[in-house]
Amino acid sequence: MQLQGRLIQLQGRSTQLQGRLIQFQGRSTQLQGRPLQLQGRPMSELPTIHYQLK
Repeated sequence: MQLQGRLIQLQGRSTQLQGRLIQFQGRSTQLQGRPLQLQGRPMSELPTIHYQLK
């Protein structure tokens, strides 16, 4: 029973570590999403340039 309790504690710690990894992954996706937004801004300006050329 004591060994099972220790295993449960170890499993709880591993889930906390996994939760931290998920937070780090969420931050990396936010960082990846920012350049995509920056790239998306000039793309939205391109159609107005095409309309001006026409």
